[in-house]
Amino acid sequence: MNPLRLIRDAVIRYRRTRGFGVHSPFAYGFITQVLGCRYPFYCWDDLEAEVRDAGKIRWRDTRALFRTLNQMSPSVVYVAPGDAAGVKRVIEKWSGSCKITADSGEASFLILGDEAPEDVDSVIEGGKTVFFTTVKNPMWKRLNAAMKRGQTFTNSVTGIVICNEKLPRHYFEISY
Repeated sequence: MNPLRLIRDAVIRYRRTRGFGVHSPFAYGFITQVLGCRYPFYCWDDLEAEVRDAGKIRWRDTRALFRTLNQMSPSVVYVAPGDAAGVKRVIEKWSGSCKITADSGEASFLILGDEAPEDVDSVIEGGKTVFFTTVKNPMWKRLNAAMKRGQTFTNSVTGIVICNEKLPRHYFEISY
């Protein structure tokens, strides 16, 4: 890849992570206050040790998942079977009352790894939030191509899709 393009992309990603050039109020708040927040939560020390030992997900992505759960406050969460180890610990630390389900149809928040349990249209029509532990999941590309409204955020490893008809269509590459 062209080294100048890598430098340019890094500068653009740095600026977007700080909120520069983000015109959607929801996206600006989500990027700066949720994904860009550097303050620790009450359970970081305990959670870090557990997730590093048990899960496939990186610690920085675990923090992003915890903050996204905190922002969206879902009552029912679907966790893909392959990512259950570390991710379930994050959900339990976040909320003891959040229900973890095996049925992706009833959940408003989906956490997906390599597997894609639903078709794209049901996710978009259901107005769901999807946290991808890897953007190599084929559903990530299909969802980005099919969405007409809503916003996506990625750091090139993980991705977050917010399917909301009230949000304009934007794709953000940022660091979190």
